[in-house]
Amino acid sequence: MKQTKSLKKLKLPSFRKSFSRELSLFGCVLWDQGERLEMKHWLGRGIKNLLFIKEPATSLMTAWYDRQELDNFDRVIADKVKNDSMFFPEVKKQFNKYWKLLEPYSQTRLIASLAELEKFYKNLLAWWPLMVLIYWIPVTEKAKITGPAVTEAMRLREKTEKFSNDSELIFLKFFKKYFPQYSGLSGFITPAEVFSSKKKNFNAKQIAIFSERKRNGLILLNGNLYTLAEIRKLKFDQPEKNQKEIKGQVAFSGKIIGKVRLIFAVNDIYKIKAGEILVAPMTTPLFLPAIKKASAMVTDEGGITCHAAIVARELKKPCIIGTKIATRLLKDGDLVEVDADNGIVKILN
Repeated sequence: MKQTKSLKKLKLPSFRKSFSRELSLFGCVLWDQGERLEMKHWLGRGIKNLLFIKEPATSLMTAWYDRQELDNFDRVIADKVKNDSMFFPEVKKQFNKYWKLLEPYSQTRLIASLAELEKFYKNLLAWWPLMVLIYWIPVTEKAKITGPAVTEAMRLREKTEKFSNDSELIFLKFFKKYFPQYSGLSGFITPAEVFSSKKKNFNAKQIAIFSERKRNGLILLNGNLYTLAEIRKLKFDQPEKNQKEIKGQVAFSGKIIGKVRLIFAVNDIYKIKAGEILVAPMTTPLFLPAIKKASAMVTDEGGITCHAAIVARELKKPCIIGTKIATRLLKDGDLVEVDADNGIVKILN
């Protein structure tokens, strides 16, 4: 992986934000390699255009995809499941094979050495495209899949979802123990850079590079690192100027008027006040204290089986998911109406 200086000669699609996560560069590289490279073993092709953006002074990393490419992947996966009777059984077999190796780390096992970390990473990388397929099969949009494969994929997803969300915490715990003097830089180092450090040390040049990434932010585009300043050369879906409505999918119905509270990370959950409307890229179980205070929820991401949707139904709170742009258009304190009967958020002031 190299630091590339310019995007000028690259022909790029129009990217759309799909996910926001508290994710290290280590985790982004894993995600990138799993979907772009390892996926080829299963579908004959990987994701071609995958972008990660990390702004300075934040733990949040945003993942951006070419929407048209994702729609095509929907169809490719559906065709595989429907037309190749051995595809899903083999995916399931290999998924379980690697899960057996990874599951101990989801419980109490800690990584004790750099060699063990490298082995863990290789197993996780092999499991990653299988995990993506298992999670994708029940929610294909352009070509619906039905039958036993969907039921079994949902079962495997529920069993492993927490680990897939938290797997990089295993790396971060190891890094802070193995490299305590560099713990503040743990989010800005690639797997290759970690594995190349055999003496629990990085040289001055490496430390300067890691520190610059932390200070100025970074872009990981199709496996290459760029400076954040290059982002101006990329095309993105943006909210329209003076846009007063946001549309999404209803997770739980109801209608609420209240003030917006943006929650981007776990460290933000203390900011919400009772009765405010929680607006977030997505939610996790760690957001529950904030969700209980909120009168309603709005997220950029998610489908009907996402965490926000499940909790909204359990707590019977109005919730609109999958808006794509809520966190970019709304600001703290905005007065809005969450019309979760119709899947519309209206900005009132």
